[in-house]
Amino acid sequence: MTIEIEFPTTVLKNNRLLRQSIQFTFSPMNELFTSLHVLRSPKNHSLMISWELKAQTIMNSILRDDFDFFGPLFDYSIPSFLLPSLTWSVKNVTEEFDQLQRNLYSLKREQIIHHFSVAQGIREKEFQPSKKLQLEWDSYTSNGLEKLTDAFLTNQKGCSDRLIEFLKKYNELIFNDIWEEVHIKNILCEEITKQSQYITQQGLNATIIALKNDKIYWAGKKLMLYQPFKEQITMDIEDKITFIPSYFVWPHLFVETIATGICITYSVNIPNATNFTPEKMQFILSAVGDTTRIQILNFLKQAENTNQGLAQLLNLSESNISHHLAILRTTHLISQRRVGKYVLYKVTPVVTNLIPTFFDNLPDYYSE
Repeated sequence: MTIEIEFPTTVLKNNRLLRQSIQFTFSPMNELFTSLHVLRSPKNHSLMISWELKAQTIMNSILRDDFDFFGPLFDYSIPSFLLPSLTWSVKNVTEEFDQLQRNLYSLKREQIIHHFSVAQGIREKEFQPSKKLQLEWDSYTSNGLEKLTDAFLTNQKGCSDRLIEFLKKYNELIFNDIWEEVHIKNILCEEITKQSQYITQQGLNATIIALKNDKIYWAGKKLMLYQPFKEQITMDIEDKITFIPSYFVWPHLFVETIATGICITYSVNIPNATNFTPEKMQFILSAVGDTTRIQILNFLKQAENTNQGLAQLLNLSESNISHHLAILRTTHLISQRRVGKYVLYKVTPVVTNLIPTFFDNLPDYYSE
């Protein structure tokens, strides 16, 4: 089944308007909430099992009560009223905490009822009793959102403060570690830059193809989204589709109608991060089977660096380092970004997806 998003005829006939109807947005808060969703339904996110087990241990000992209380908010998709980045330009999650708190304080009673009823409607629409053994619906109940609604209506400021405090503690104790370790910010920013260039230079069809997401495709005049239910959405000429890339959301696709159009959280494609074939494994293992390249990966895991910087750290020539970097780039073990005249390299999740303990016994150069 699919969600079919129809564009106005005026927009379809004008490539400039069609391009302008698509935007890509950076939202650390969305990633934080989506990671909480993963912890609420771990059996559907087996690729994150190592992180889940570690996170659940901390959650159980410190944050369990608030996690259970606010859990219905992120059981399925993330309600748009919790994402300040949809209406404000943000640079980091700290800015989003502050803006979210202000937004929650300013909600009127009817807005609270509306936002929670929308979240409830999404849950009920997604609930498929016939698929409850395959999806995370075996323990489905609406009581949690109803209790949250009552709690916010009774003590709006108190509930808002409790939610923000929980999110800050979760960020400090759990989320920030994986955010920094996997370089999620860089992954998302690179994706947004790449797709924004595609939509500007090559159009909508090329952009959808570049997403490499089997739940999203362009059918000539409609955007089709594979979901467990069927729905038709007709956009107005001023509406926009906001795409939010996510490291955590796989295998789901979150779709919500918002005031400015449609918000879609999709799984960012990380080359060779999963589904290793024997050939890919041989290719990667051959690339890491070298002392210098192991040292390079270990340096780049701890901090981004340049060719020149790595040459100084390893006391090797720049041409020698360039050779090793080329091999690591070919196997997608590292990625690069340009800052002014410098090219900075960093580790991707590929090596730890294949060998989770790869860095465990290597020295921490920058803390010694």
